[in-house]
Amino acid sequence: MKLPLRICISLISAAAFSGPVTAQSFNQSFRLASPAAELEVNSTRGEIKVIAGEGNVVKVKAKEKDGNPKIKAEQVSPGRVQVEVSGKGKVKLEIIVPPSSSLHLNCYDCNITVRGITGAVRAVNAEGEIQLTNVRSPRVEAHSTSGSIAFHGEVLPSGSYTLKSFSGRVSVELPANLDCHLSAASFRGGIGLGDFDWRFKKQTDKLVEATIGEGRAALNLWTQEGTIQVMRKQ
Repeated sequence: MKLPLRICISLISAAAFSGPVTAQSFNQSFRLASPAAELEVNSTRGEIKVIAGEGNVVKVKAKEKDGNPKIKAEQVSPGRVQVEVSGKGKVKLEIIVPPSSSLHLNCYDCNITVRGITGAVRAVNAEGEIQLTNVRSPRVEAHSTSGSIAFHGEVLPSGSYTLKSFSGRVSVELPANLDCHLSAASFRGGIGLGDFDWRFKKQTDKLVEATIGEGRAALNLWTQEGTIQVMRKQ
């Protein structure tokens, strides 16, 4: 009979490794050389939540929801941590990182949540929602096949923000002092542009190209079948 394992390891060295384990709960920490961290997560089913914390520490918590998944966490360099989930079943991951961390998040069937990050963010899934909240990043990419994508954060000068979902809704809530060039395309769902003073280069029911301010940042929104909604932060 295979017994569940509980692992709680604090790693202080510049590089650390944990092999794949089957677990109902998993806790592991990595102390980094600097707050400019990089986190890569690859999972299959469940949930990925990444939250900004304090200091130079990455904390990985995982809870098995069903099945027999395997979890591996590894510090591959002084500033880079990789988390891999394989096997069958759902795993709920909650990872705390330094705010300036760069994120690479990939999952087939996962809700992905990112909160309070100022580093670059790339989040990709096939199914499930992607929610980016209180994000102040210079580069954001979010891609989903059928899930909705929501962005609530800042658009920085010279930043690049690309949100794409084939059949899900794409929504953004942006500050009143927005300065960007907008490219938005929805072939079936429609486009709502909110209470902004846009200067339009193109405007149809399926495609919009417009500028506000000096147009320094690039905001690209796309969905084949869902709706696009641009909202002004209250």
